[in-house]
Parts: sequence; structure tokens; C-alpha cells
Amino acid sequence: MVILSARLSSLSSLGVHCLRRGAARYVCSPKSSFCHYHVTNLISQESWRRRHLEQLWTLLGRRLGVRACSPIVPLVVGSEADALAAAAALLAAGFYVPAIRPPTVPAGASR
Repeated sequence: MVILSARLSSLSSLGVHCLRRGAARYVCSPKSSFCHYHVTNLISQESWRRRHLEQLWTLLGRRLGVRACSPIVPLVVGSEADALAAAAALLAAGFYVPAIRPPTVPAGASR
């Protein structure tokens, strides 16, 4: 964690949270610490990547007619069957977009 803590101050709070939650089990590994060091370095030095990602999710939201405020853009389709059909069609087109269904979301609000 010593290597990571030097770079965490340059990340967004969401980025820090994700690293801490997702990387916690790998902190003891020198190889993983090395990789995380370079990833955080990349994030802090190449902010254009974040801006480009934000442009992409904003464009996606605009084209879907929904408000998109993160790379995860929920699109409520209604029934569980419709969500599964949409997920299958997207997978056939090369996009892994799993259906979110009850009990994760209320009945009739599948995404």
C-alpha cells in the first residue's frame, strides 16, 4: 500500500474507492503493487482518457434519450423477459450487457 498511497491523492474519490475495494486482496503482491502503481500513474498523467470516456457515456445517454452520469447507463426496459431479450441481442452484437432483474430491481423495472 505504500506505493499506492503516494498516487491516491491524484485520483477522484470514486477511483480511490474502487482501487481500495478491488485491489485490497492484491496489495501484498509486489507484482500487483507494481501494476497498480503504473495504473494510478497513468490515470493521473493521462486525464484525457477520463474526459474521452465521459464524452462517450454522454453521447450514449443522448442517443438513448436518458440522462447518463457515469459509464454505467441504466436503461429500464420493464419486464424480465424484455431485459433478457435485449441482453441476448446485445451479446449477439458483441456487447456484454447483462440484464438486471428482480430481486436486484423491483418487478417491472428490469434493465
